[in-house]
Amino acid sequence: MIREIVGIAAVVGSLLFVGLQVRQAAAATRGATQQQLSAAAREASIIMIDPDFAALLARAREAGDWSAFGPAEQVRLSAYYRVSFRVYEDAHYQFRLGNLAPELWAGFKGGLTLFLEIGGERDYWSQDQARFNAPFRALVDSIRAAR
Repeated sequence: MIREIVGIAAVVGSLLFVGLQVRQAAAATRGATQQQLSAAAREASIIMIDPDFAALLARAREAGDWSAFGPAEQVRLSAYYRVSFRVYEDAHYQFRLGNLAPELWAGFKGGLTLFLEIGGERDYWSQDQARFNAPFRALVDSIRAAR
């Protein structure tokens, strides 16, 4: 009888320990996710420091479409929008997995909404949206439809 009680206590203790480890690992994953997303957002923003690129982006936002831009300018714009959308897509994915806290996702979603309201991304999105996962495409489409 004592052996059974000791055995049950050992099993319960082991389960509690494993549960604590899982909880700590999940918290570490959420922290690492936030750091990685912040680093990706910083890297995407660094491009804006270049005055020539900032001027190109401003022209694209004013023009509304890319027909007036040459091939090299269109490649630069596409690369910028692809990286920017990827950061938001990753944040959305991590939020859906539970690795990004709702209040942090709210900030990313607000940034995405502003990004879509500023304009200039329409030509990119219409040509390249298939590169992104379906739930993210639905999110972008819902934000665009609400404008």
